[in-house]
Amino acid sequence: MVLSYNELKLELVSKNESNLLDLAIQNLIKIANEAKKNSLIDLNKYPKYTYDELIKSIDELPQDVNSTIKEVYLKESDFQKIFNMTFEEFQQKPSWKQMQLKRSAHLF
Repeated sequence: MVLSYNELKLELVSKNESNLLDLAIQNLIKIANEAKKNSLIDLNKYPKYTYDELIKSIDELPQDVNSTIKEVYLKESDFQKIFNMTFEEFQQKPSWKQMQLKRSAHLF
């Protein structure tokens, strides 16, 4: 049986355990935030290239460039100019939106 939030809360309140649901939800939010924080990419570990170098065909790319994440190789100023946002803001977008932005910038 699946209970809604309100049904579960009423059941816990009737058992004098109303704080357990709130604690569980807060814990899940913390876990999700921590997972997202840990998945953020460290831009400093990637060499930087110009936009013109990164929009070349796969065989013409610098050898150390992973073609699936070309955006991490952009200089910060180029990234902001091309995407009109910081890399941190870009990472906060859903993956489908990131893909859409990369396609429009010819980085996919």
